[in-house]
Amino acid sequence: MDPDRTSRLAMHLLHGWWIASCPDCGYEFACRRDQEAAERAGLRRRCPVCQPATEETPPTEDVA
Repeated sequence: MDPDRTSRLAMHLLHGWWIASCPDCGYEFACRRDQEAAERAGLRRRCPVCQPATEETPPTEDVA
């Protein structure tokens, strides 16, 4: 994996499982037996704690 891309992940090996998590808050993205698979799965996810979704709500219409 590219070192620049994996810098957004914290990787931990725990009892034979690789865990990809957010380096800032520790939110767990993925848990896999293979390190590269955990990295790939973790890179596909956004941290819901540190980077919440910015959904734009449509303006409400006045119904009179």
